[in-house]
Amino acid sequence: MTSTLPTINLYEVLTALPGDRPLLQYEQESLTAAELLERVEMYRQQQAAPSAFVLHAGNPVAALIQLIALDGVASQVFLVPESLAESDDFALLCERFSDYCSASGHKQSGATQWLLATSGTTGTPKLIAHDTASLTRALKHNPERGAGYRWGLVYEPFRFAGLQVLLQSLMAGSELIICHQLPFSEQLSCLRDAKVNALSATPTFWRKVLFHGGLEGTPLQQVTLGGEPVDQTLLDALRKYFPQARLTHIYAATETGVGFAVTDGHEGFPASWLQTGVRSSTGNTKLKETPDGTLALGRPEQMGGEFIDTGDRIERRGERIVFIGRLSGAINVGGNKVMPEEVELVIRQVPGVADVRVQGKGSSLVGELVSCQIVPTSDAPEPDLLKQAILETCRASLARFKVPALIGFTTELETNATGKLVRK
Repeated sequence: MTSTLPTINLYEVLTALPGDRPLLQYEQESLTAAELLERVEMYRQQQAAPSAFVLHAGNPVAALIQLIALDGVASQVFLVPESLAESDDFALLCERFSDYCSASGHKQSGATQWLLATSGTTGTPKLIAHDTASLTRALKHNPERGAGYRWGLVYEPFRFAGLQVLLQSLMAGSELIICHQLPFSEQLSCLRDAKVNALSATPTFWRKVLFHGGLEGTPLQQVTLGGEPVDQTLLDALRKYFPQARLTHIYAATETGVGFAVTDGHEGFPASWLQTGVRSSTGNTKLKETPDGTLALGRPEQMGGEFIDTGDRIERRGERIVFIGRLSGAINVGGNKVMPEEVELVIRQVPGVADVRVQGKGSSLVGELVSCQIVPTSDAPEPDLLKQAILETCRASLARFKVPALIGFTTELETNATGKLVRK
């Protein structure tokens, strides 16, 4: 996604920051702006200017150094997160990157193209091209205010959501605490010990925080959610748990970039935005509902202006538009479509349920059955009683074909490399 937004260069952003500003903390290593700049300049001196480059995020400090050093120097850079480098799709995507570079002629136009892989939740990942301007258009460039923030990074740095956190901390001159590589309990310890006050994560991650605790007393001023539908119960719980924090639901995707942000504490977004679009300092993002009931985003005019179908189902409830799940994730029960997220929302209201994952299970009779895995709270009733309560609640709130046919229990729900629930 190349754009005609004002050109921005990460090297110039870094050189403009105060040299003694703490910028990075990873394991036992801490770097100021001056120390990071010294390493960037050393890398530039030692490496010949590449035209096309495959950049791995195995060591996030080295990856950030190369990211800054290559901006405006390399023509195309394929940003490879750790999980992708270890997957079966990596070789294929490298071939596609090579084909992309050959087709573009390896010509350097002044703005580096960053190639990002989609999550691949519905098939083989795709490569999406951005430039630095499109990646940073929704970010705050305010080093004076940024000095007061310490961002935690729990996403992979080279996934779109992780790259947004990394770039936001750099643009604002905020310190970045990298702990995505740690197990969940150690992530919480890292965030707490570093006194992180800004954190972006999926709703699944935030539910685990609320369930397990571990961030009590952490001075969070910014709580950002993205990647999955956000319900009112979760927003209210986070408001109670972090009363001083600003809650922001970011709607973004690798394909579209950042679409819009909601900060009013309510799930979904105002229905009026479907008519007016979402105005910001970087332009007007238009929204519309497709015939399939999904949300389509219109890029700003300087980024092409065309609408892109996000594949996310939406529904009007009063004066709000709420997200009800991925169209591709619907469960087919005898020809009836069931959105897993809708069933999960109902089940989470049952006392004794900490979290739940709903997915389809193959059936020779009806195609698929609705199946769910429950994480019970520590004070939950015995499984048979909890199962009965879940069924009673679902029968009272959902159509018959949406009621789970199979209910199991687990201590933890599996998440993928982007921090979302695994439903396959």
